[in-house]
Amino acid sequence: MVPPFRRLAIALLAGIQVLFPACATVFTRGILQDAAGEPIGGASVRVVSVASGKLVVEAVSDTSGCFNLHQFPPDSGRQFRLDIARAGYKPASYTFDMAQSPVLQGTLAPDAAEKQSVLVLLTRGQVYGTWQLVCAPPNPTGN
Repeated sequence: MVPPFRRLAIALLAGIQVLFPACATVFTRGILQDAAGEPIGGASVRVVSVASGKLVVEAVSDTSGCFNLHQFPPDSGRQFRLDIARAGYKPASYTFDMAQSPVLQGTLAPDAAEKQSVLVLLTRGQVYGTWQLVCAPPNPTGN
């Protein structure tokens, strides 16, 4: 049996989600490279609400191929599509749920290549071994 104070807390949290569904933040980050592992900067990175088709947020990958996006969603949709595009490369997309906060590694294929561009979800170990080494800001030192 669930204690009364726990039931109250659960009910309050559920009510907050119903009243303020747009308060949750869409968050995704990643790193883009070519087939040789070289970073791809200057790629357009866009997050679109699947439900409404509205643009949530957009950015450009930096010279290290890194992107880091977070923004409030424009509507009550819970599913989003990340679209990557760069001149000279085939586009790539990845659909995710708001609760995921995916960290992705993209390998973009040149327009002339037979292979497609791909975005793959990184495991926790890969996040620390791949994305964080290149893309995470360094920890401040000193006072």
